[in-house]
Amino acid sequence: MSSTPLPTLQAWLSSLLTSVPDWEVTPETTALLSALYNTNTMLEKDSMTEIDLLEQARVEYQGETEKCRGMLSGAGQGVEESLSQGPAQAYCEVMTALCSSMNLDTSNMVGIETAVSGLLARQAESGPAVGKVKWEVEERMKSNTVGLYERLARLGEVVEKAGKEERDEASIASDQSRKLDYIVAKCADYRRGVEKGEGVLVRNGGNDNSIRHLEIVKLNTKLTKLEDELEPLSRQLQGFLALPPSRELTKVEIAKSRNELDLLERQVAGQISSLHV
Repeated sequence: MSSTPLPTLQAWLSSLLTSVPDWEVTPETTALLSALYNTNTMLEKDSMTEIDLLEQARVEYQGETEKCRGMLSGAGQGVEESLSQGPAQAYCEVMTALCSSMNLDTSNMVGIETAVSGLLARQAESGPAVGKVKWEVEERMKSNTVGLYERLARLGEVVEKAGKEERDEASIASDQSRKLDYIVAKCADYRRGVEKGEGVLVRNGGNDNSIRHLEIVKLNTKLTKLEDELEPLSRQLQGFLALPPSRELTKVEIAKSRNELDLLERQVAGQISSLHV
């Protein structure tokens, strides 16, 4: 679609709006306004064409009305007035509504009978289809109702289970809360006991900070660390303590151990040889 010139767009906006706001002139905004302008112009042309067709139809209907009035005048004086009142008026209104509903341009009985016959035939043809659709709708409604009840039942079970879990969790939370309150109270009690014991210690002359609880805890930690470091040294010492008390006996024990080692090596070699054979 070709772009509309900027002056044309500004003039079009001025004709639509009493006060045209400032707008940024960019290729995007120009293209958007051009599309709106072309669409509006096309719709206006279509509207004018439709108005012309309606005006033409109005003129034709006016001419037809004048023709009918002339025919009624030729039929006799008072005929037109009689059609506007009493049973004739009701008959004319029924015929007019009938022709309008069936989109007929004339009240000729042949045309009306043909249209009515067509409608009856369509009704007869669409009857089984309507019944089938109605049956399908009813079956689908039944199926949907059953599915809805099933989902509602499952939802009820889920809600009941969630309620039970909520009650259990609330009971657990209450127990935990009571335990926490008890622990907090005991901590406060222990703290008061420590403070009371330290006060008694001070009153009894125990001003030495090295025998305070905190210092004793530090010393206990240090003792545990030293014991951990001492354990491998103690194992090494036990190995040395198992040696004989003199150097000569030590040499004898070493020679004895070597003989046992040689014997074991020969036994292992013999067993390996027997496996190869």
